[in-house]
Amino acid sequence: MKINVKSISILLNILFLCGGLYLIYFFKDKIIKKIESKKQFDVVLYGDSLIEDFEWQPKNREIKLTNIGYGGITTSELVWYIKDNVILKKPKICFLEGGINDLTNGIPIERTISNYSDMVDTLLHYDVKPIIMGTVLTRGYSKFITDLTPTNQFIDTLDLLLEKLANEKKGCEFLNINKSMSKNNNLISTYTDDGIHLNKEGYKAWSGIIEAYLLENDYK
Repeated sequence: MKINVKSISILLNILFLCGGLYLIYFFKDKIIKKIESKKQFDVVLYGDSLIEDFEWQPKNREIKLTNIGYGGITTSELVWYIKDNVILKKPKICFLEGGINDLTNGIPIERTISNYSDMVDTLLHYDVKPIIMGTVLTRGYSKFITDLTPTNQFIDTLDLLLEKLANEKKGCEFLNINKSMSKNNNLISTYTDDGIHLNKEGYKAWSGIIEAYLLENDYK
């Protein structure tokens, strides 16, 4: 029986091609994640679900900005992942947000402050300017938190301690996002639909605060 070498070669090439395409499809999420992890940005917003849902591009289109957030993440986990999610992107500035999930998971506020301190130290070590934003106040009823009064008291205390921490760390700043996003110690009603997460108007207000900071500090 005569073997058609050319046909076999073509068949093997097709099989290898199909196998390669299958592997690319099967591992596409990991491949994309690997490519994304190597991208570099000027500014990184790092935090929980509030940052994860942040969709905004600064007016200065030359600024490369990205938001990296995870729903339900605690500040302890933010410490663990900061090198992969922030440091490897080699930003000049990192805006930090988080803490509400610490409260819902029963993590003491002292631990939250300690975690922020660790993140700030890591950023400063790699010449990244840390901007602590704390976390956004809540409003009214939320299906995620049954009693929001102690939640906002926690946030108030957290903000005071974070501002103190920022003042103690040379090269770190505290950006009070609640100052213009709240009224009577509650998140402004038009900024949220569920009492805790921000809607389009809420993110517009928040992005305006960050935009103003970048402009006031002549960031380019």
